[in-house]
Amino acid sequence: MVNVVEAKNASFTYWREGKHVFIAPSGTINAITAPSFLNAYKKAAENAEVTCVTVDCRNLKTITSGGLRAFMVMKKALSQWKIYLINVSPDVMNILDETDFTSLFDIP
Repeated sequence: MVNVVEAKNASFTYWREGKHVFIAPSGTINAITAPSFLNAYKKAAENAEVTCVTVDCRNLKTITSGGLRAFMVMKKALSQWKIYLINVSPDVMNILDETDFTSLFDIP
């Protein structure tokens, strides 16, 4: 089942397929929208044996320091899981590169 968490200037679509969680942010992940992003992955993973998370960034316009912190919180909480960031735009990739977040996540 596909679900959506709405936030100001962003939305977070999430679903689970077996042990794999998918999150598709749209808009901006910042200090205001980061709690909604974290809520989406928590809801998608609850009551399940999840081993992998994929964040599809195709509709992510930008990410600020608050959004990067949310990514770090997710990474720390899910340290035993594989976390993939896919369809990352050049602008978002530049932010991830400059902050060395590319070394923390699998980005194909």
